[in-house]
Amino acid sequence: NLNQLFLDADQFGHEWFARKAEGLDNKEVRKENDKIEAEAVKRIKDKLKKPDYIPDQAEINAEAVKIVDEKVYEENNAKAAVIAEQGGWNYKNSSTNAEGITAIELAYNEAINNTDPNEVVQVKTEDGATIEMNTVDFLESKKQKAIAGVKDGSINGFFDEDINTQFNFKENAVKNQKTGVPLHEGAHGATKKLIKSDPEGFKQASNILVEFLRTQQPEVFAKMQVEGTNGLRSADGKSWDFEEVFSSFVEEVAAGNIDLDAHRDFTAFFG
Repeated sequence: NLNQLFLDADQFGHEWFARKAEGLDNKEVRKENDKIEAEAVKRIKDKLKKPDYIPDQAEINAEAVKIVDEKVYEENNAKAAVIAEQGGWNYKNSSTNAEGITAIELAYNEAINNTDPNEVVQVKTEDGATIEMNTVDFLESKKQKAIAGVKDGSINGFFDEDINTQFNFKENAVKNQKTGVPLHEGAHGATKKLIKSDPEGFKQASNILVEFLRTQQPEVFAKMQVEGTNGLRSADGKSWDFEEVFSSFVEEVAAGNIDLDAHRDFTAFFG
């Protein structure tokens, strides 16, 4: 059962609780954990505006999880920014949802202003059909859908090939414990370029990746399917969406859930 595998706490416990266990025997880690807990207590008091409030351990742990996630997110954000610069796409990282909405509006409005009002584009619908749509209307609809997703918390980030831009929304990503979003969305940008340059080569490499995950990392692969868009499947629900598989794989590696050093044969073959 995919959901049961995903819920296996031994396999996918949060880093904060792993750090607490490690700190029992490691003074340096314990010292860093004490700093995190002190920051957690301060945040709780500040939010409540009660300087004399004494939070219980459950409250402290909940806030500590957010602090650790923010740190990991920023580490991934720094790596993803470099990837975007090397890959040649625009990179928009927003700390708050309000900033994210502004970034969406600016990026899409610029694209709309630079588009011929008479231009049309072929658009795929959810049922797989293709329709012709005015490009300006198409971009406007994508802008509104993105804004709605940021507001309701369902969007942590996305890459839009049409305007060559990656968006990350830290507020949502941390809240949803999706700290790998910057690298995940950056991987979408990279895979789109790989697919364009060598579609057959990318397909072969992706088949190798799926087989590696299926046979060598079944628990992680199950987690990826539970969390991934449409279970990592294409619109037909049968074949693998290799772009989503690769992006999710990058996210799991960044999270430390896949140790590539332990699989050198795979990494050498996969490149």
